[in-house]
Formats: sequence, structure tokens, C-alpha cells
Amino acid sequence: MTLRACVPLCLALVGAQPGRLLAQTIKDVTEPPTRPAPARVASARPPDTSEASLLRHTVDSLRQANAALRFKVPPDSASRARYESAVNVTKTVLLGWFALVLFYLVWAVHRYVYNYGLSNREWKILYPEVYETWLDRLLVRIFGGKDYRTRRQELIEHQLTLRNRQQETSPDDLPAAPAAAITKPFDEPPGNPYQDDSFGLPPGTIRGILALTSLIMFVMVEGVNLHSPASLEGQFDGLVTVFEMVVAFYFGSRAVEVLQAKAAEQRTKETTAPAAAGVEAPVRPAPKAAAPQEPAPVITTPSPAAAMEQVLLPETRSFDRFANVVALTKDGGAAPAAQPAAQLTGMPLAKRVLTLTAAFETGRGFPDCFGTVAGNFDGQGLSFGALQWNIGQGSLQPLWKEMRDRHDADLRTILAGLYDEFCHMLDSPKDDQLRWALGIQSLVSSRTNTWRIADNWKNALQALGMSGPMVDIQVSRASSAYQIALGFCKDYRLTRERGVALMFDIRVQNGGVDREGSGERIRGDFELINPALSADEQEVARMEIIARDRAEVASPKWREDVLRRKLTIAQGKGTVHGRSYDLDRDFAIGLDPIESTAPLTAVA
Repeated sequence: MTLRACVPLCLALVGAQPGRLLAQTIKDVTEPPTRPAPARVASARPPDTSEASLLRHTVDSLRQANAALRFKVPPDSASRARYESAVNVTKTVLLGWFALVLFYLVWAVHRYVYNYGLSNREWKILYPEVYETWLDRLLVRIFGGKDYRTRRQELIEHQLTLRNRQQETSPDDLPAAPAAAITKPFDEPPGNPYQDDSFGLPPGTIRGILALTSLIMFVMVEGVNLHSPASLEGQFDGLVTVFEMVVAFYFGSRAVEVLQAKAAEQRTKETTAPAAAGVEAPVRPAPKAAAPQEPAPVITTPSPAAAMEQVLLPETRSFDRFANVVALTKDGGAAPAAQPAAQLTGMPLAKRVLTLTAAFETGRGFPDCFGTVAGNFDGQGLSFGALQWNIGQGSLQPLWKEMRDRHDADLRTILAGLYDEFCHMLDSPKDDQLRWALGIQSLVSSRTNTWRIADNWKNALQALGMSGPMVDIQVSRASSAYQIALGFCKDYRLTRERGVALMFDIRVQNGGVDREGSGERIRGDFELINPALSADEQEVARMEIIARDRAEVASPKWREDVLRRKLTIAQGKGTVHGRSYDLDRDFAIGLDPIESTAPLTAVA
């Protein structure tokens, strides 16, 4: 065997990377290190390309590779055996975890996407005539027990028993509900309740899987290091970074600051390392003196303790937002646009109730409310759209990015010369986005906490918000609040469009109906409603009870505003922030029944 044939074998035995080392070897052979030439040389000596020279350079390269690998794999046989054993256990655990994740995803997709959140057994109980199989009937004959038709009938009889007991404890003048009113053992879902989330699964499912996967992988790497030190962290910088980002996500902005400080410290070490090692660092030309610039605006980020309530339009900001938006409009205290219901008639209920809530917050009707822009009155940089999504909380950027991704041509046409600056801002970190927002607005000296946005940006963003694609995106983004409002209606026996509008406004402004026992008080007050009233009158009475009892648990400072706003919806007419509203006339929202056949997720 020649020396040339031994080279790949040596590379394989030491576990080095042959491609890189061979390339370095060839470079060393073709470009040997330069040495001082003798004082008198007649002619240059040609490079030595003999097998001996090739072997010499190969050995040098292997020595360097071995020095780099000595901290990766334990050198002695006993430690190497422990290392390999730990690695094999880690591989087994990771394979088992990925198999478990795959199994769960298949099950979850079947449960929520295919079965709308019910199990196969529950669907068989609902419709035994359709879903019961011959195997189910065979198992009943072999092992006994009850078939699905019997179980379905027992559940219906149980519901009738509970209703009869409830009626026995209620006043005598309440009419008894007919038995035919209950035809199903439990409610049938109209669709996947999570179809707007990732893969149609419950919110946070995919994010949780990714977080747990990174945690398990990090723990496995550390386990190998503890069992047999091998300095694996240095070989998986990306994994360590992912784990640190998961920690930052779940433990707040303080963790992000720690990560940023660590990265800056690492960059400083890398910069100063050559000088510390006695190696001359490359000399870089000094930068040219930059022209003096105005100091960047100071951004005040609210602390977690002072974070706003986790609702889209908190009641504590309603007055400030309305005053801020109205003060910057030319018509000041003018009424909403005349007869907006003419445009809203026939549109999905989701768009109509969204327009109503947006009008309360901005004083604008359809479609102006979708293009409303507000400044930094709440410390969030800039707010936009029907539900005033903002930059500070990161709720606005996804809307604009979706517009750019799906309707880039429309976005270019609307923004014109501002398009490039807008896209650059969208691709920047949040701090830079906040600086951009503050850079296009200024405080109004004659008003308290009122911000004026530059006319070119205000006009462009208003046109963007009122464009057809952007309106559809906003309605789609509000679909989760709309679905929750429909759930509130089912919980509190509201079946009319105005009831959905009331629950949507509660969800957006107050978070939920049940707070500090208000839910129980509402249900108790329902029992006092005169059963002789018509169905519409009983619906209005329930809405008025919800409005009053929910306002009672609002902040005392804003209680009157919340009550006035909710009663305006319940009664169909009223005054909010000094403006008169008629829901039927202005928003085409009345006491029509909710369309039970329409898909609940139809929001566009």
C-alpha cells in the first residue's frame, strides 16, 4: 500500500473531516509556507510535491484536527464508551419524543379538524343511526352493555330530569318546557372552534410542542455532558440559542435584556481576543466624521407590572382614545357618517358588530373606522384600525405584514412613495418600529396627551385601513373575539343580533362577562324577568341585566361610561361620548335572530 493510499485511511481512523483537511492539504502543498530567501539565490526552487511532502502536510493537518477534536470526544476508551452509551440513550429518547409528537398531532388533527372537538364515541351518541358500525353492535352482543341508541336516550332523559328539577324550584307561574324541546343529549359543534389557529388546533399547541422539544433536546445534551464531559454545548450553539429564546418568551422582557447583554459581551470578547493573544489585529480605516444628528426620541416601555389589561380596547383608555382621535379630525365633534347602515345591510354580522364597537372608540362609522389612526397617547407608539391594534404590544405588525404578503400591489399603490420606508420599518426590531412611530408624530401643545401624526402618513394609513383587502384582514383578525362573543351569547341565553353586539363589545372592552361573581348575579336576575313578556322584550330585558350587572364590577372611575355604552347596545339607542347612536339605523343591527345556518366563522 502506497503512502498516498494511506491518507484517506488515516483520516477515517481519527474521525476527522476528510474533505476539509484534504482541501487544506492540497492548499499547503500547492502554496507552501514562504520562508526568507537566501542572500544569493540563482533561481527559485519548485514546490516539493513528492509523496513524503504530501504525507508531512497531511500529518500536520491531522495534528491540528486532533487538537480541535480533543474536547469533543473523550480520548480514553472508558470515557469514550460512556460517551457513546449516553449518545445512544439520547437518540432513543429523541426518537421516542418525535414519535409521540407525531402521534399526538395525528390524534389532535382528527379530534379538532375532522371531528370538530368531539370524540368518535360522542358523535356515535349524537347520531347512532349514522356512525354506529357493525363492529360496535358485535361488541355489544359479545360483551353486553348498552348500545349508542340507549346511551343517547338516557342522556336526553337525564337532561329532562334536570330541567324538571329546575322548574320545580322556580316560581309557579313559569311555563313548563315541553319534552320535545330536548332532542339531542348535548350540543353539536357547528365547526372546528380553533380553525383560525395553527393547524386548526387549540391556541398554543404548536408553540408548546416547539418549546418542549427544544427543552428536551437541551436537557439531553446536558445529560451527555454530565455523564461523560464532551463539551457538546460548543457544537450546538443554535440549540442553546433556541432554548434561551424559549426562556425569554416565557419569562418576559428581562430575559431578552440578559440575552442581549450576553451577546454584546461575547462580541466584545471576540473583538479583544486577538490583541489579548498577542496577535496583531487587522487595522481598519477610521470612519468618517458623521454629520451631527438630532437625538433619537426616548421610548418609554411600560413595565410588566404596569402592563395594560389583556383586552383589545380596555375601558381605562376609552375616553383618551376617543378624545385623541376626534381632536385630530377636521369635523371635531361631528356625528358619525350619515346612514352607514345602507352600506352594512347584507354584510356578515361580524363586520357589523365590529363597526359598532369601533364607532364607540373612534367616533367614526363605516368604513372610516377601519382607517382610524391614533398616536402615542397610551405609550404604544401608534394605533390603527377598527380595534386599534398597536405597535407597542406587537398586535399591529401582523396585520400590515399580512397585507404586504397577500396584497403587495395594492399596498404599493396606496402608500406610493412611502412604501419603501414602510416595508423597512416592518422588517426592523420593535424598538426601531416604535422610534419610527414617534418620528412621524408630535405632541399637540394646546391639548393634554394628544399626538398629531404627519399629514402624509396619516392620509396614507387612513387610506390603507379603508381599502377592501385591509378591511377584510381586520375583520378576520377580530374573528376570535367574535367567536368568544357567540359563546357568551349561548351561556347567557341571547339569540338576537343585538345580543351578539353586546357580547362582542364586552369581550373587546372588558374581557369577559363573569367577573367578581357578576355571572351568578346575572343568571339570578334572569329569574325575575316576567315570562309574560314577548320573546323580543325578554331578550332586551336580559341584555339590560347583563349591561347593569357587568358595569357594577367595572372600575369606579369608568363605571358610568361602561354602563352607558352597554345600555345603548341593549336598548338599541343611546348616547356614548356625547354622540347619539341608533343601532338599527346606523349599523343594521336589530333584534333579528342569529342565523343558525350560517358558519360562525364567516367574518369577511
